[in-house]
Amino acid sequence: MKILLTGEIGSGKSTVAREVLRIAGFKRVSGLLSLPMDERDRSRGFRLLSLPGRRERIFAFPRAEGGVGPERFRLASEAFEQFGVEVLHSVEVSNDSMWILDELGVFEKEIASYVTAVRKIAAREGNALVVVQKRALDFWAPILRAGGFGVPVEVTPGNQAELPSALAALFTRG
Repeated sequence: MKILLTGEIGSGKSTVAREVLRIAGFKRVSGLLSLPMDERDRSRGFRLLSLPGRRERIFAFPRAEGGVGPERFRLASEAFEQFGVEVLHSVEVSNDSMWILDELGVFEKEIASYVTAVRKIAAREGNALVVVQKRALDFWAPILRAGGFGVPVEVTPGNQAELPSALAALFTRG
């Protein structure tokens, strides 16, 4: 089963994805999670966390001059070019495991080595959950569809509470 989650920035995509992981209960999970440096204060930046192994790299730093929305961060491409590619190449794919990629956005599509790694892993069999920012969906959806992902499931405030259990059930049914 391969599921593609999408939604606006701040819609709860990553929260839904983490809940799906928890509810589905796969013993082996690998991939990347994007997490805030501080859950209570998202203005401090974001980090990539590898699964398993729990290694991390900071990829979004607050800009000294400030800014609004995503533009308030300075992004570190090397976090994706090196660490992200390395983690994606090591992802375990099997019927009794799951891989996750949270999340793909407009910044990542500019990093050729990362796009290539995403393309390769998307083509592999197995259980997968990929989160894509809605504003980047036009770029990432064709790559993921070519790998067997179906129609994107959009996370909204109206469905955020029900989605984790519904999506986890799809994984457990196979």
